[in-house]
Amino acid sequence: MVPTQKRHDDIVIQRRFGENASTGTVKQVYAVTYPDHTDQGTERASYSEAEQKALTLAEAKGLSVWYEENPHSGKRTLVKSFRDST
Repeated sequence: MVPTQKRHDDIVIQRRFGENASTGTVKQVYAVTYPDHTDQGTERASYSEAEQKALTLAEAKGLSVWYEENPHSGKRTLVKSFRDST
C-alpha cells in the first residue's frame, strides 16, 4: 500500500526563495528536509539535484519523499515511496 498522506518521518523537498547577497536577486532553491536534521546545507539550485538527494536518503532509510511547492499551503505531492508495503 502506497501512503497517501505524509508521515512525520518522511523526507520533504521544499521550494523556497532566497536572495543573492551581492546582487539582491531573488532565486528559487529546493531544500531537502526531514526530522532530527537541520536543512542547512541541503538547499539545491535545481529540483532534480534536490530530488536525487532526497531519493537517495529515502531509499537508505525506507521512507517516502514528498514535494511541497508552497510549504504554507499544506499541499504535498508524493514523489516516491520506499516504505515496505507489507
